Amino acid sequence: MEKEYLFVYGTLLSSLNSPAGSVLKMYAKRISPATIQGRLYDIGGYPGLVLADDGAEEGEIIYGELYMIREKENLLSALDEYEGCSPRFPEPREYVRKVIPVTTPERKQVQAWAYLYNWELSGRLQIESGDYKKFVRSIGRG
Repeated sequence: MEKEYLFVYGTLLSSLNSPAGSVLKMYAKRISPATIQGRLYDIGGYPGLVLADDGAEEGEIIYGELYMIREKENLLSALDEYEGCSPRFPEPREYVRKVIPVTTPERKQVQAWAYLYNWELSGRLQIESGDYKKFVRSIGRG
């Protein structure tokens, strides 16, 4: 069976200790830091990610973590609920889950699931550093 991965960049980061983070520990294993190309926005207590090919400039980096999924169905169904993109949420859903290319510290690319922001971004603050942990610390949320 081929390994599957998940990229997290916001409230699910291990250092932020969110309640949903316990789901990650139960059904996935943290592998390493990782990055993707895109833009990160403050949605108000959590971030939203837009991929580079959806309007971000080349070279804009988002910092996160890569997990190897151990129990796919349990993990993704729980995270779909957390991210508001399970079938019980009305369309258009705030996030969509998609497989995207993720870069490891060794510059290896792997395909990983990620939750991408799917609503309007006008008026939202861009997190220029691409690092949600750093942003949370800078505004006193974490």
